[in-house]
Amino acid sequence: MSVGKNWKIYRNTGTHDVPVWSELKRARDVSVPLSKGQAEVTRREYDWELFRGALKSGGIEFDYVYHSSTETEFAALLDSFANDTPIQLAVVDQDIATTGAWGFKSWCEVGDLPLDAPIKEGTVLKLKAFPTDRDDATPAVTHGPEFITTA
Repeated sequence: MSVGKNWKIYRNTGTHDVPVWSELKRARDVSVPLSKGQAEVTRREYDWELFRGALKSGGIEFDYVYHSSTETEFAALLDSFANDTPIQLAVVDQDIATTGAWGFKSWCEVGDLPLDAPIKEGTVLKLKAFPTDRDDATPAVTHGPEFITTA
């Protein structure tokens, strides 16, 4: 059985084709809420409404324990939010270098970066990143969100 503490979130500091995964060690609770829309395909021959899967949506949400604005990982997350810079994130069920690690990766932009600083608690940012496209080459090559199993 997999337990939440074994899951890890990473940011790619390399390229899509030659990734260099850096673990976001200050991440705490991680979630990958995914859903799929429905397209109605009802026909008169049935007494039921019928649907087919349509566009998928989701993202990556996580708590980040803030320490300093000079941290490399925080700077990359802030840059993604402030400057619309795509970053590639991966959430996997074990160390990403382990053969058979399974999870989800996507080029994302940070869409929510709330700055709350309660007086009696450490500062925890509740970040939300949404999938985006990324042009890695000329001509443009895009890489959509995907489920991964490492080899």
